[in-house]
Amino acid sequence: METNSSNNMPNSNENQQNSNNNFSMNASILEEIPNLRTEDSAPDNSIKPAPRSIPGWIIGSILTCGLLGLVWVALINNDVQEFSGRKTRSSAAVILFSIITCGIYGIYWTYVTSQELSYAENNNKLIAKDEGILYIILWLIGGSLIVFALLQNRLNIASKN
Repeated sequence: METNSSNNMPNSNENQQNSNNNFSMNASILEEIPNLRTEDSAPDNSIKPAPRSIPGWIIGSILTCGLLGLVWVALINNDVQEFSGRKTRSSAAVILFSIITCGIYGIYWTYVTSQELSYAENNNKLIAKDEGILYIILWLIGGSLIVFALLQNRLNIASKN
C-alpha cells in the first residue's frame, strides 16, 4: 500500500480502486440474494380459512340481534387476512368503525374484503370472483347477513381446496 510521505494517508488512486471494489462486491452480494416473492409465487398454502356453518351463523346473528354478526365479521376479516397474507386492519377496528359510522364503514369493508379475497383466490390458483359491487348493493338493501354468508361461502370453498 503506497502512502504519501507527508501524512501517511493512502494514495487517492488506491482509495478509488477500493471504493470500486466495494461497490462491485456489494452489487454481487445483492445479485445473490433471491427474490423473496415474485409475481408467480403464491402465498403459503398451509394457511387455509376455517370452514364455518353459514345457516348457524345466520340464525345465531338473528337470535342475538346482530351481536353474533359482529363476531362473524371479525372472524371473516381474520380469515381473509390470513388467507391473503395481508394484515391491513384489525377486526376490532372494523367492528368499532362499523358501529361508530352506523354501518357505513361496513360498505367499505365489504368491498375491500372482497378484493382481498379475490387476490388470495387468484394466488392460490382458485377461481377468483370480483363481487365487490354486488356485495355493496346487497349491503345497501339491507342484506348484510347475505353478504357475510357469501363471503363465508367463498372462504369455505377455499378451505376445501
